[in-house]
Amino acid sequence: MKNYRNDIDGLRAVAVIPVIFFHAGFNYFSGGFVGVDIFFVISGFLITSILLSEFNQNRFSLIDFYERRVRRILPVLFTMVVTTLPFAYFLMPPQDLKSFGLSVSAVSFFGSNILFWKESGYFDTASALKPLLHTWSLSVEGQYYLLFPVLLLFVKKYFPDHILFIIFILSAVSFLLMLWGAFYKPSAAFFLLPTRWWELGIGSLAAIYNQNRNIKFFNVPIVMEITSLIGFLSIIYSIFIFDKNTAFPNIYALAPTVGAVLVILFSTPKTLIGRMLSIRPLVGVGLLSYSAYLWHQPIFAFMHHKSMIAPSQLEIWISIVITFLLSFLSWKFIELPFKRRTFLNQKSIFILGFFSAFILFLAGGFLISKSEVFQFNRLYMLTEKYGDLANSERTECHALTTNYIPPENSCILGGKKITYALLGDSHADSLSKTISKSLAVRGLGLRQLTYTGCPPAIGLYRTDEGEDHQCDKYNHAVFDFLKNNKDINHVIIVARWSLYSSEKEFDNGEGGHDLKTLPVDIIKDGKKFKSKSNERSAKVIERYSESIRLFLSLGKKVTLIYPIPEVGWEVPKVAARDFSNQVILGKLNISTNYDVYLKRNKDVVIGFNLLSHPNLTKIRPDLTFCNKEVVGRCVAAYLDKIYYRDGDHLSNIGAQMLIDDIMKQAEK
Repeated sequence: MKNYRNDIDGLRAVAVIPVIFFHAGFNYFSGGFVGVDIFFVISGFLITSILLSEFNQNRFSLIDFYERRVRRILPVLFTMVVTTLPFAYFLMPPQDLKSFGLSVSAVSFFGSNILFWKESGYFDTASALKPLLHTWSLSVEGQYYLLFPVLLLFVKKYFPDHILFIIFILSAVSFLLMLWGAFYKPSAAFFLLPTRWWELGIGSLAAIYNQNRNIKFFNVPIVMEITSLIGFLSIIYSIFIFDKNTAFPNIYALAPTVGAVLVILFSTPKTLIGRMLSIRPLVGVGLLSYSAYLWHQPIFAFMHHKSMIAPSQLEIWISIVITFLLSFLSWKFIELPFKRRTFLNQKSIFILGFFSAFILFLAGGFLISKSEVFQFNRLYMLTEKYGDLANSERTECHALTTNYIPPENSCILGGKKITYALLGDSHADSLSKTISKSLAVRGLGLRQLTYTGCPPAIGLYRTDEGEDHQCDKYNHAVFDFLKNNKDINHVIIVARWSLYSSEKEFDNGEGGHDLKTLPVDIIKDGKKFKSKSNERSAKVIERYSESIRLFLSLGKKVTLIYPIPEVGWEVPKVAARDFSNQVILGKLNISTNYDVYLKRNKDVVIGFNLLSHPNLTKIRPDLTFCNKEVVGRCVAAYLDKIYYRDGDHLSNIGAQMLIDDIMKQAEK
């Protein structure tokens, strides 16, 4: 192939291997996600190089360009999606299957990045369980491929002498938009084309420079040697030093992207980096990189769905081997044949592409509408009988980042005499339905004052969220509302306290874990502080205590609920698995180690134990769920009862157990 560069295929390998190992859970590839950013740069460089070459030779055809993209992208992509369908049928419970169906439909028209942007948030299925999550980057590229050649054609016709300038301006605007979005709209900044365009754009700028190379200084061998080495080391630094707590994309994204540009422009067969990237194993992996990227995520996701617990090292390595085996097969028998223009004519390719996309769109819709009738899901639905899982009113009453509910507009639940308020995050929301019923029996009602991913404490902010997550604003508004509402004399405060104060993800020590960390830090005199790692937890817990004292200072009776035991497993899924394994219905026993709970929540418990006030009642959920039915264990499902709707939120049955304790204390 004319102008083929095997070092770019080697660079593709450097991009895809960290992505795969990052999703496999290898900690030393903590920044492996930057491989996607490297792919964007490579795509921008190659597409622009091809387009400029065709423009210069007066042989550019927009329809031919789209044909090549269809041949390159769709056959393996659609094959992968179709292959996932039977696994989803057997392994995914209803809600996950509905989400999967949406993603199947979204993939069919390159809109999955928009879908995942809309879905992203605290309550969304963990990324490790989403088989098609990785297609967001293909959607970004697909949207780019649709728009960029039209833009370039327009600029070439009307502003032929300003191509470099216009692409630079568009890339700069995209970069600035990304920086703004990283602070105010981090999810949108991550998933959407306008904030990712600059990464493809700097690849385009590199292609334009590469066709001219009129700065002689950069063509000196020693300069090329040093520059390509700097670029490669920047990539390596990103892969091994960045982690999921690194704000991304942000200014940090310059390290892997600019690094990729330097490697592309200045590595040659004579440079160290050029020779290294051209070795046959790396080039071979680079040739398989597109297929490998497509196959790895669904393989890992279904492995998680099947086992319900953290996979073993052996399972991870088997999954990686399967990934590369499928990658080779799809490269050889799908990618290569379809890339040959002698294999089906142009008309047939477009008809096949549109027909396949339409069928996938319908398949996604079918999964959404029929998710509850599938084999595994019929078993899953049995867990509804044992757990009464639908315990949330959050669509109407629970404030979200995208649905801010002022306290004065909050839901009134239960009876007509509103004397209670329920404060907290999703753990409070999961109690709302059951507690309102218990109050209604007594002729009492409550105001639900809950906000997603937001501990009910004044003077805290989420460090991983932008300004659109209005946690502190909400808590101040709640305090003012309660201060001015004399009828409400009892406040119940619930939260997943340790999730915000801890530096670590939850791990039950038995293969179950929660990949979320939602760190908060303090606000003082209107200024957001970034505390030292070893000091943050203590400061946050002190803010918890200060806020509880503030609510007590209003003359309210306060019921403080200590941390609810986390499970680490999706309890209804594990129950459904047990049912499918012929475990006798009504003989469940799903539990975790009580010592794990005590260690996880030690600092919060100590902090709350120091609080004392005549109007303060403390409820210990661990005394309800732990060390009773099973000694030394916290039960999540036992005999004919399922106490959790997922890995940490209580079901209605679990909530009722806790609320019985609350009501007993309130009546005292």
